[in-house]
Amino acid sequence: MPKRVFIRFLSAFGFFLLVPLYTLLAQKTPTMWVELESNGVFEAGAYGEEITKRGLSPNLLFSFGLDAKYFGVSGSIKADTNDKYGPELADIPGGDFLGLSAIMEEGGVYSSFGNLRLRAGRFRHYDIVDSPYSLFVNSTGIPANIIEIEWDDGFFSYGSRWIELNNDSTQDTDAWGLATYAGTQSGIDKLGEGLSGFPDRGANIKKYVFKLGNMRFGIQDAAVYTGKSFDPEYLLNPLPQYFIQYIKATGGRPWATGRDENNLLGFFWTLERPGEYSLLAQVLIDDFNLHFILPDSTWNPWQAAFNLGGRLHTRSGAFGLFVAGATKYTFEPSEMYDSASKVWSEQVACSYGYSYYPETRFDKDWKTAGFQPGVIAIEDNLIGYKYGQNNVAVQTDWQGKLAGFDAAAEAEFRLAGANSPANPWHDLTNDPQDGTHWLDDPVLETRIMLGASMARSFGDWSFSLALRGGVAFNAMELRKPTVATSTSVAPADSDIWIFEPVAGNTKYLLSLSIGARYRWNLR
Repeated sequence: MPKRVFIRFLSAFGFFLLVPLYTLLAQKTPTMWVELESNGVFEAGAYGEEITKRGLSPNLLFSFGLDAKYFGVSGSIKADTNDKYGPELADIPGGDFLGLSAIMEEGGVYSSFGNLRLRAGRFRHYDIVDSPYSLFVNSTGIPANIIEIEWDDGFFSYGSRWIELNNDSTQDTDAWGLATYAGTQSGIDKLGEGLSGFPDRGANIKKYVFKLGNMRFGIQDAAVYTGKSFDPEYLLNPLPQYFIQYIKATGGRPWATGRDENNLLGFFWTLERPGEYSLLAQVLIDDFNLHFILPDSTWNPWQAAFNLGGRLHTRSGAFGLFVAGATKYTFEPSEMYDSASKVWSEQVACSYGYSYYPETRFDKDWKTAGFQPGVIAIEDNLIGYKYGQNNVAVQTDWQGKLAGFDAAAEAEFRLAGANSPANPWHDLTNDPQDGTHWLDDPVLETRIMLGASMARSFGDWSFSLALRGGVAFNAMELRKPTVATSTSVAPADSDIWIFEPVAGNTKYLLSLSIGARYRWNLR
């Protein structure tokens, strides 16, 4: 999408946000606040490859906001010393800011009037289904640039959310770098992008929800597109994105994009009786086959996920039980070349996995020549279900009061096989025509995690304590695919690494966090 068109759309959207303010803003006295939070995090053990620094890693979070009912802004930035990402630039000896890395947690505007709610900017965002294993939006609330339109009249609700995945990336990796293509590909591809960095990518999630008494049910619909980070039709057109994808991508029309974009469809149901209990069911379908009905048809693997759970409220607190899982190959792209031409633009067009990044690694040390890989954890990469494909997870938890503190505890069991959010078919270059695969790997990881937390507020001050630990047997490691590098194989197939369980590999993790927060209400 041309940059000028994108700017015009944002200007129109901003005008749409601001028009009601002249008459409505005065109806509520704005509240303003500033917040400082600091946590001391101690990490021990060796489970979690994205954690490179063990020991104590303090961090500092600064937040502010304005809420005038019909208009609001919020911003939040975090400085960390955990060495998870590269440090910030600074004109001091060493060239970086004392090893500190910064993360923009939030920064955007929002508006709510009547049944309409609008958001634009960087926000932590969540699924409509409240579960630790929500399928369409990662339950950890990964911050992302979004534009969201929601309508809710009590009976029917509709929502459309655009998510920026990659835009103007400079991340050079073995699969997405200049060195990979030197001497073999044209410097500029037909999409107008150079060969450096992750390709521009975007996603859109829609929901169509009905509410009958204490019951809600509806459809969830997600799309991922490539070669561009924003497509206004996916956001603004209320039609299901399955139709948008095929109508826009099919050739023989003057408006055709020619892209093989991705679409995921799902359904959910919830029942909630406040103060008593709640139940939920959610399913996501990425791809399926009709081989069980038509034996002569394609026998590609089903790519699907499920999420079941509920919570029982008692005088002793709320007790929850949740179960979820996904088949092998779910959420990843289905190929990396869609023609025999084997050109860069085909890999760009096929990078439509349901992940924030089309990779499992990134160049962490940008000051050192060459690729200095860091790990993108699965939980940090998935747009949807935080554990991705080829696993089953069970969590039981408790939430309540303990000695005046807000307290919680949880226990989780997870069984998992090979997983790569961005490499299609792992060590294969085409889908195996032998049906669905799920936890049928020769070696599976078994993971057990326990956690507990406590928090309490005293006026403007809040304090928290959290402890989490566990063990993984046959723990996963990131490895290079066995697909050989050649001019006939997409670099993504041969150079996007795969998480795979390793027999006899036992890893432990202990994480202790102590935090304090002060909130200053300015008005």
